[in-house]
Amino acid sequence: MAKYKFKYWFEWHARGDCLWAADKVTSEKYGYTPAIDDMPLSHELVIFLNETGDMHDDALNWEYPPDPPDPEIWTPEKETEFDKRAHEGYERICQELGKDYEIIYDV
Repeated sequence: MAKYKFKYWFEWHARGDCLWAADKVTSEKYGYTPAIDDMPLSHELVIFLNETGDMHDDALNWEYPPDPPDPEIWTPEKETEFDKRAHEGYERICQELGKDYEIIYDV
């Protein structure tokens, strides 16, 4: 059974910080939202997650968030690319953290 439990999703303006404690034990050890740099993950994966988080931010209309994203920035192709990267990031996190961690995909 996993010792630590996180939910995985990207939040606005959080870069690659995409893990959120899902129980008290995890929160006590890592805090609610640990910096991805502080997790036992490879440097390459941290860079990948930061880039994916930056891509996620393109989906928000920062001038007026209730409006849809700018279609010239957040194209259907970019949305598909983000979805693929989000899944890949999840798989890589699960692999690198191992069986002591349960990661819940919540993108």
